[in-house]
Formats: sequence, C-alpha cells, structure tokens
Amino acid sequence: MKQRIKQFLKAITAKIVLEDEEFLNKYLKDQRLKGLFRQLPVFEQRHSLDVAYTILEKYSQVLDDNEKNLLIKGALLHDVGKIGTGLNPLTKSLAVVIDKLFPQIAKKLTFIKFIDGYYNHPIKGGQILKKYDLPPDVIYLVENHHKNSKNHYGHSGKLLKILMDCDDLN
Repeated sequence: MKQRIKQFLKAITAKIVLEDEEFLNKYLKDQRLKGLFRQLPVFEQRHSLDVAYTILEKYSQVLDDNEKNLLIKGALLHDVGKIGTGLNPLTKSLAVVIDKLFPQIAKKLTFIKFIDGYYNHPIKGGQILKKYDLPPDVIYLVENHHKNSKNHYGHSGKLLKILMDCDDLN
C-alpha cells in the first residue's frame, strides 16, 4: 500500500526535464517513436523514463549494447497501449483498487475505457508498435510485460524479466 501511495504522489508531481529529453534523443532517434512517446500523459512518460533509468542502473554490467538498446526502447514504449484510454493518476488508482478488491468483477468491466486500458494496454501497445520498424524483441517486451515471466525463456525471456523487475520498482 505504501508503494502505491508513493507511486500516486510521484504521478501527480511528474515532470520531464532537459536531461530526460537528451536521453530520449539517444534512444528514440525515430521522430515518430518520440511523437508516440509524447502522446502518453506526462506521468506515464516519467514512469517509462524511470523504468529505463532503473534498467541502466541495475543491469548495465550484465547487458551488452544491443540488449541495453532493446530494453531501453522497450522500457520507454512499454505503456504506449495506454494512449487515449483515459488513464490518469486517479483512474489508474481506481483500477488498481478495483483489481485488488474485486479481481473477478474487474476483469468483466473492460467495457469501461480506463479499465480496458489498465488490463489490455500491453496487447494494444504491441498492435501500435507493429506499425513501426522495431525489432521483434521490443514488441515482445511491450506485449508481455504483465504476463507471468516464468513462462518466457531464452534471450527474450531474460530481457522480459529485467523489464518486469524494473517496471515493478517504479
């Protein structure tokens, strides 16, 4: 619960600074991808940047340059399926509470736009990203970042576990 309160406070005070812009320019060179990232609400942009920074902080030593690039792109884009879903810090908090208290009922409420965005943003994000010239690993990361990581193996599974770990920390 304490972590959720911390996330909420972080979301309502979120901002993007010059250092973040430079980071985005390094990892999202394609202007279309940067534009896609910009469509996320600022609190989701901040979250995605924090996930990417955590990856570099915790895993830089065990990743080669290609893996870092894939993971950072995946981290920056992992929530693009939330674009246009009506998720904001309040509706996201409401979705989390409903999911925790009434998970079976919550999953039946996907006719509500923000509930649908909460549950289905990984698949929606993958559908969006398939229109861009991205490595399949990045799309895989986006589509699977909320699935049970025990069912994912190999190189992509290793990257997914890292993304999920860093997403959970932010």
